[in-house]
Amino acid sequence: MEDFFVKKRLLLALTAFLLACTLVNAETLEERVDRLEKELRETKEELQKQMAEKQIPAPVPVVIANPTSSLASLTDGFEFHGYGRAGVLINQDGDKGNAFKVQDEGFAQKYRLGNEDDTYAELELVKKFDVNGAKGSVHYMFSTKSGSGDEYKTWTSGSPTNPGSENDSFKTRQFYVDITPNDGATYWAGKRYYAREDIHINDYYIRNYSGTGAGIQNIKLGSGAADVALIANDPSDHPEYTLHSRYSVGPWAFELAGHTMKSDSTDKDITEWGTQGSVSYSLPGFYGLKDKGSSKVVLQGGVGLGSGSGLGSATAWGDTRKDAYSINLVTYGQANLSDRWQIMPELGYRYDKNFGGIKNQKQQWLTAGMRLVNPITQHFAMQYETGVDYVKVNKGNSNYDSGLFKLTVAPTLKLDAENFWGRPEIRAFVTYGQGFGDKKDIRIDSDGKLHNKGVQFGVQTEVWF
Repeated sequence: MEDFFVKKRLLLALTAFLLACTLVNAETLEERVDRLEKELRETKEELQKQMAEKQIPAPVPVVIANPTSSLASLTDGFEFHGYGRAGVLINQDGDKGNAFKVQDEGFAQKYRLGNEDDTYAELELVKKFDVNGAKGSVHYMFSTKSGSGDEYKTWTSGSPTNPGSENDSFKTRQFYVDITPNDGATYWAGKRYYAREDIHINDYYIRNYSGTGAGIQNIKLGSGAADVALIANDPSDHPEYTLHSRYSVGPWAFELAGHTMKSDSTDKDITEWGTQGSVSYSLPGFYGLKDKGSSKVVLQGGVGLGSGSGLGSATAWGDTRKDAYSINLVTYGQANLSDRWQIMPELGYRYDKNFGGIKNQKQQWLTAGMRLVNPITQHFAMQYETGVDYVKVNKGNSNYDSGLFKLTVAPTLKLDAENFWGRPEIRAFVTYGQGFGDKKDIRIDSDGKLHNKGVQFGVQTEVWF
């Protein structure tokens, strides 16, 4: 019994001790919480005081740049230009057609509408600069042309006999830089199209001094402006160098060029020099219709390397006689005669003698053509083109003449039918051609038989921008 009371006293004592410990611990936890809250308040007050004393700025918000503005900055000064044509030309037998062209010894052209059998394109990238008012630009252009017989393919492939060959030809047409320091003369250097003038309807470049070299344009001289350039080309085993100059004042333009090219020929009549000149006059408006379009007359003449294939060009192709000479007279223009009719005519005569390195070889070429455009709606027009080419050749015992009449009708879809020069165009066409003279054949059928007349049809697109 005594043990029972002893155990009971011990249990009560233990219970009292545990209760006392619990009370003690509760007070300590409450004090600890109060102390921590006090310390947190003091730390916060101290931090605010330090920020006020040091004037710490508020965080700067992040601004995301305008994507449109960034893109505009990236493309600033860049331009993209191009030209191209492609289409299907089918003859009356259902075979692939070939362009109708007069037979000659060179220089004669063909009227283009509904009469082209190739695929050709050129693309140009331009970067322009403007630094404190001084301007400059960099130009790069390449071209591609389908190989003969491969105009329709969408791929290139090597031939079995020459696996490295391709059907398409890629070329660097231009790479040059020009700089205009102070809104005056422009200086340029590189490879470029230069001093070119093309009559569109038969793609006749009466002037084309393209090549690699350097020059200065827009030199103020009196009431007009002058251009001067040194141009190199490599038509044969040796380069040809051309010093070209042009002066324009009002409606008049005068051109003078000198040429030199080394020759390996032992023929004393083959020259290494040549010269040529031209004068052109821009008439008021379209042949006197002052409020209509434009028109001009051009007279060219050249001797030596400035004659034959060298007339209007920086490339004579060598083996040119000292006594070779050429004369060319041409007029052309373009106008919107009314809201319903647009017109571009051409008339020209050219005479060449002693060309191609052959004494007494003579050729006369007469050309006359016209393109009419009849807008029907804003996006549809009917185009009509007709042209006549006549060539007479004297080659001693092998004299001949050759002529071609050509007519094309072409329904055309375009973005702006009221603009003669507006492109792109998609045009269907039917073309009739008839040859005449001693050499009158203009096409050959699949059996190898020659014909002096024919009909071709197809569709073609053309674009420039």
